[in-house]
Amino acid sequence: MVQMTASKIPYPKICALCKKEFIARKATTRFCSHRCGSRAYKMNMRNEKAETVLQDTIKVLTSDIEKINAKSFLSVIEASLLLGISRWSVNRLIKKGTINSRKLGGRRIIIRESIQQIFNK
Repeated sequence: MVQMTASKIPYPKICALCKKEFIARKATTRFCSHRCGSRAYKMNMRNEKAETVLQDTIKVLTSDIEKINAKSFLSVIEASLLLGISRWSVNRLIKKGTINSRKLGGRRIIIRESIQQIFNK
């Protein structure tokens, strides 16, 4: 690793975070102070973490939809994921008779064809 030492030549620069003008002692300096450097680091870490969480969420949602597409009978929650609406909205559609469903024990089972018929009307 090559280390750069401070130069005797002052470099006029603009801070990458606060956009204030400052005099740097190295050509590689990006921030006007330790405080701006720390804030930029924290901001980058926060953004990376948010991006990771977003990617994980997208991966889970797409894998759920792939599993749902393979099924012929769906639960209320699976139907809500497939349609992109809340489970309460699915229950409302069931009560109206728009979606056909059957009770099986304590669960409500929805036939996939009844969901497809909504869009074919």
